[in-house]
Amino acid sequence: MAKHNRLTVKGQVTIPKDVRDALGVMAGDAVTFEHNDQGDVVVRKATIDADERERRFQAALAAIREARKTFPPVPLGMSTDDYMASIREPVPLP
Repeated sequence: MAKHNRLTVKGQVTIPKDVRDALGVMAGDAVTFEHNDQGDVVVRKATIDADERERRFQAALAAIREARKTFPPVPLGMSTDDYMASIREPVPLP
């Protein structure tokens, strides 16, 4: 069944859920667009080689390490609520 979506001013279009499911893609996944000999455009799930996958993994790891520098470590036994309260700035009273 044909699906119709409008192109945004930024050149974007939503891929319908049933098509995303059929491709096996989720938010953040890459897709490729290929022209075939009949003039059609075919959308495929992009494949990432091992080097690119490793580069992305290392970049994500570096971002996590950098983010960890921003916050103090959680003391053993401290609840999430207590930790969150300890890293928030105090709210001034009116």
